[in-house]
Amino acid sequence: MAEPEQRVSGTIMLDQRRSMDDLVGAKVVDSALRKLPLSVRQEYETLMPVSWCPLSIAHKVVDAVAMEAGKTDILEFHKAVVNRGVERTLRGVWRTLLRLTTDEFLVGKTPLLFSKSYERGSLTSRFPGPGHAELELTGWPDVPTRDMEVIGVGVKRILEMAGRKEVTSVARRTSQGASYTVTFLAK
Repeated sequence: MAEPEQRVSGTIMLDQRRSMDDLVGAKVVDSALRKLPLSVRQEYETLMPVSWCPLSIAHKVVDAVAMEAGKTDILEFHKAVVNRGVERTLRGVWRTLLRLTTDEFLVGKTPLLFSKSYERGSLTSRFPGPGHAELELTGWPDVPTRDMEVIGVGVKRILEMAGRKEVTSVARRTSQGASYTVTFLAK
């Protein structure tokens, strides 16, 4: 029996919509959406913060907007959307609080943030020492490469917003999902 399709948080998708508007303009996004099949467009346009969006719909929307905007590297566009979406999600008071917390606390909260973003799978974190974190994605053995990559982008952006410098996140596929090695200048 096949696993149910992975789904992403409606809140994340709504933030990404505003991020795409910022990156390429609302007219381009609207034009791309009008070209999608009606069923895809309806599913996407009726999202609410408390709903879950099938990952295939999320991908079709990002792909359509990238193509409409003339972006030739869809993965890089998706990374830019996620980067801006994380900023949007964690702006305001959260951004200030992020700057006041410890590296261990930040790394320790990544599993919670993942669980609020994706319906299936789980993320665990380890903090072996200053400036180094290890994350393990399990329960999603068929994670698409783009999602494996954008999860790393999200983690990287959270650390950057918390004031960490020279952040890198390297993803590696595993039999159960992916592992991430994250390095940064410790506070």
